[in-house]
Amino acid sequence: MNKKILFTSLILFFAFCGFSSAAEVGLNSPAVFRAEIHFSNEIPPLNVLHDQQTYVLQFSSFTADGRVVADSRITIDSVELQYSSDTVNFVTYSTSFYNALDKTFSFFVDNIDMSPSLGFYRFAVEYSTPGANGLIYSSNWFDVKNPKISHVHIERVSPIQKAIVLKGDVSDSFVSKVDIEYKIDENLNVSSAGLAGLKFTSDIKYVEDNPDFVEYRIRAYVDGSADKVKYYPYDMSYINAPVSSFTAKNITPDGDTIILDNEDQRYGNSRITFYAGALTSDVLVSITELDHKDPANFPSHIQNAVKLYVIEPEGLELNSLSPEQLVKKISPKSINGLANLILYQGNEKNGRFQIKHHNGSEWIDMETTQDLASKTVSTSISRLGYYAIAQLSSNPDNDYRPLERAFRPGETIEFRSLQAGDSVTIYNLRGQQITRLTASSSGNLAWDGKKNGSYVESGSYIYQIKTNGKVISGSLAFFR
Repeated sequence: MNKKILFTSLILFFAFCGFSSAAEVGLNSPAVFRAEIHFSNEIPPLNVLHDQQTYVLQFSSFTADGRVVADSRITIDSVELQYSSDTVNFVTYSTSFYNALDKTFSFFVDNIDMSPSLGFYRFAVEYSTPGANGLIYSSNWFDVKNPKISHVHIERVSPIQKAIVLKGDVSDSFVSKVDIEYKIDENLNVSSAGLAGLKFTSDIKYVEDNPDFVEYRIRAYVDGSADKVKYYPYDMSYINAPVSSFTAKNITPDGDTIILDNEDQRYGNSRITFYAGALTSDVLVSITELDHKDPANFPSHIQNAVKLYVIEPEGLELNSLSPEQLVKKISPKSINGLANLILYQGNEKNGRFQIKHHNGSEWIDMETTQDLASKTVSTSISRLGYYAIAQLSSNPDNDYRPLERAFRPGETIEFRSLQAGDSVTIYNLRGQQITRLTASSSGNLAWDGKKNGSYVESGSYIYQIKTNGKVISGSLAFFR
């Protein structure tokens, strides 16, 4: 444990609370004397928030000075801090400078250790008199609550989506509230964040107009008090996220991954992973998000597009390897392409989506895997260029329903044309759930008439198919 955090907590506490410590000092004569400790601090009060019991540490360095006021027969020998925590049993640290003539002292603390999150301290002045010596203590041990905030910075804000959602963690349960302070074109505003246990997720912040960048910082409130706030970054500066539509990275023949950050941290990012051997030399690769609502951005017309990206150098063919080379250089699941492409579909739409690639003359369908949780779609590619995400039209309801409406033990009822993540729930006529089936890939889902491994009673049952953002209901019969 770095002892310098102890100075920070105590000195700033005394500085802004105006606390003075007094202790009675007994001499040989019947007289009783008192000594008081007074602090001043060079840091403006608005930078530090505190109360009589708790200090929330913000700084990595500071300067402070003070004075000990005492009876003339008391000699002050030193000023020190005593500290204890769950990781440090007991430490004592003296001031950087003490002037015995005018009883002033000063501190300079640098590179503060930000742990632990909870410690206890008291202040002490070592004194001597004609007949005795000892320590004058502050009246109580005070606690320091210093929560940590963990957060992965957003690297950019999309000029098209412009909808920021931040996620992160706090270290301690005494954090009762989290919010986000945004600064956009010098305008300040605050967005709330939901706190579930030690994890927080901010409300959506829609960015208006077209700023060059967005600045933000995170605030964690201790014990429900508006006066006890911990900032992230800890120096109270702002994180700068440029409003940008692209990212670029030099990719070598050894392979690498380029990521286009998504400012909605609930979901996944767009990225391309190039496998070893996909490129024969170093190539500067870029991913650019284009406005899919502007027809001029498309090389040719496409229906139901929800996102449009261009990966450059456009038209670059990745290195063609023989099947034997592919097996040696690329994992088996990557045989169909020399790079894996993952694209973010956006946070607004649900349903089924497909990646389409413009091959120079027309749009072609790519074999697509959809991740509902991260709102991304992925495919294997062997050529750079234009890639769009298109929403698939819904099938007629009857395309999903089973062809048969009655079945017996040993037979199954099949629900058709489902995509990964679609589900079928079976209920009895009393509304009790019998089973729930979820598709792990495209195709059909089958129910065998069982609940927890045993056949259900003969009778009528209700099914609900959830697919492509809608619910399709119907009935079926099971006979034993």
